[in-house]
Amino acid sequence: MTKKMKLQTLALAIMAFWLAIPATHAQYYEAWVARHDGPEILEISSNDYVRDMVVRDGYVYVTGYEDSFGSLDWATVKYDYAGQELWVRKYEEGPGQAQAMLVDTDGNVYVTGYNAENYLIDLLTFKYSPDGDLLWQVSYNNPAGNQDKPKDMAFDASGNIYIAGSSDNDEQDDVDLLLLKYNSEGALLWDRTIDNGDEQTDAGYALAIDPDGNAIVAGFTAPNPYLVKYSPNGDLLWEDEHVGYSTHDWWQEIETDAEGNIYVLGEISPPSESNHIWTAKYNPEGNILWEDSYTGTHEYACYEGGIALMPDGGVVICGQSWDEPSNISIVTIRYAPDGTKLWQQLEKAGYAHTSGDDLTVDADGNIYVTGFGYNYSYSEDIITLGYSPDGELLWTQIYAGPDYESQSDYPQEIAVDEDLNVFVAAHSWGDDSNDFTTIKYAPEVTGINPAEIRDTGAGFIVHEPWPNPFSSSTTIAYETHDAGRVQVAIFDSNGRKVRTLADGQQEAGEHNMPFNGCDNNGQKLATGIYHVQITVEGYSAMQKLVLMR
Repeated sequence: MTKKMKLQTLALAIMAFWLAIPATHAQYYEAWVARHDGPEILEISSNDYVRDMVVRDGYVYVTGYEDSFGSLDWATVKYDYAGQELWVRKYEEGPGQAQAMLVDTDGNVYVTGYNAENYLIDLLTFKYSPDGDLLWQVSYNNPAGNQDKPKDMAFDASGNIYIAGSSDNDEQDDVDLLLLKYNSEGALLWDRTIDNGDEQTDAGYALAIDPDGNAIVAGFTAPNPYLVKYSPNGDLLWEDEHVGYSTHDWWQEIETDAEGNIYVLGEISPPSESNHIWTAKYNPEGNILWEDSYTGTHEYACYEGGIALMPDGGVVICGQSWDEPSNISIVTIRYAPDGTKLWQQLEKAGYAHTSGDDLTVDADGNIYVTGFGYNYSYSEDIITLGYSPDGELLWTQIYAGPDYESQSDYPQEIAVDEDLNVFVAAHSWGDDSNDFTTIKYAPEVTGINPAEIRDTGAGFIVHEPWPNPFSSSTTIAYETHDAGRVQVAIFDSNGRKVRTLADGQQEAGEHNMPFNGCDNNGQKLATGIYHVQITVEGYSAMQKLVLMR
């Protein structure tokens, strides 16, 4: 019998899905790490700094800048869900830095930052197509100032782009808070500045758009934390100066809920006291509903990290807690909508010193925190933690990099997608290379009995896709006993091949193949039933996939 005659399809289409272990108890594994290294000059790698990350519709976007002997160039990278670099776009016209990024529902990418030229610093914003083509570029220069710098950006419901930051005012020798509004075609609709006095520093650090389309900017007017609210037409609705005591008292993070309430996170240093992490909730009219400060268990200096809304109300925050001079922990605190502190957790993950830098929350209220830890060698490693809504530590992942003894890794952003994949963006500095580092952690597939599909006579094992059903991405897992040609393809319900995920030689062992729900042209597939066919040296197995948009 010829090999062709032996070809067989091992119909493994699943008519009922297995009972998945609840996500709150899933363990995570490192699915992939992608590193982007800027150019080398005189065989010395550039210092690469991450500033923002967006995860959307099966793609990961990271932006920042590359520093090569003072030549600061913007760099924006797009990855697929397998961690493959799809494109890199740079701006190299002068020293500058990318600061923030957005991605719209069509996959267009917006990046804002600043560029220095002829002793002037202009605020620049770019729009790229999903393929990385430059659609438009706009520059903003406040006539009264020579340094305009963005810090944050946000969409409203109509796709307009808001950018918050600061603008130096040479005429009055001070810095003003700056807010810009562009439409999706790059036209400036309006710009607003706030000047609270000569030789006064006013700056916007974080931005949120409420359900009514109002823009709220959090920052400071020295020495006070500062909050301002503008209407969609650019009218100043109200402003609030919270009591502050030093030039380092400010709001750094902001969130708005479905009712238009505003949560802010920052740092305040009362007289004769150490730095406090400060959390406050405002109503839509600008009145404080509650506030709380955190100073650690021994009232040493503490520093904010990130804030996120909980799906059932309230917020969760993270930061760095100095509890003793030699005891520094990642602190995570959850507050109820009325300000009640529901729980507080300190975690060091086996390190002498740790810091919480950012966090995010999934639709079920599970909390994901990233930060760094170091011992006495001062070689920082990335720590990522998963908590249940009740504060139970579910899992911990450490990334130490390939040169773990000499490399320092500093996380900047964390995100979770609809399928509970967790992404961390960081900059990693080592002896040989200083890179953007992007890490994907995926839930482990549990509750599967490989024996059910081992006796195929085909020399490979197929696991159930996870998750399934899925909304943005799923992982197709299989094991091959020997090296050989492997083909992985997706077919629609009519039997048409819509995506080829693999077609080539693969080594023996375990393989995890991400599928982002798109066809070979990068277009999103419609909701429906699909099948994945895995073929190893002519023998095939097929499984059912359910895509739910």
